[in-house]
Amino acid sequence: MVWLHRTPFSLLSDIDRLASAAVDRMARVAWPEADVDAPRANVHLSEREAGVEFLVPGYGPEHVQVSVEGRRLLVKGERKEGEGDAARVVASFERTLDLPFDIDIDNVQAKLEHGVLRLALPKLAKTAARVISVR
Repeated sequence: MVWLHRTPFSLLSDIDRLASAAVDRMARVAWPEADVDAPRANVHLSEREAGVEFLVPGYGPEHVQVSVEGRRLLVKGERKEGEGDAARVVASFERTLDLPFDIDIDNVQAKLEHGVLRLALPKLAKTAARVISVR
C-alpha cells in the first residue's frame, strides 16, 4: 500500500490550478481573438503614479518592447530561435492596458529582473487653473 502525504493546503492549490485552467479554456472558446497567453498584470495605483508588474519568464530586455501613448500602455515580447533569416519565433505576447490618467512619458521607468518586468508610470502633471482677464 502506498501512502501519500499531503498538506492541508495542497488541495486548495490543486483546485486553484484546475479552476484557472478551466477559465482559460472557456476564454479561448468564447473569445478566440483574445490573447489569453499574454502575461497577467499587477497594477498598483497611487496618487502620483501607477506601478505595473508583468511576469515574463524567459524574456530578456532585448526581447521586450514597451510603448506609451496618452493613457495607453503597450507591452510586446518576442523570442526567436536561430539567427538571421533562419530565425523563427518561438514565443510572443502583446498586452495593452488603459490607465485612468495620462502618463508622463518622459519619466517612465522600466526594469526587467528575474522574469519580472516592473514599470513606474508617473501621472502627467495637470497645469494649474488660471484666471483670464476679459477686455
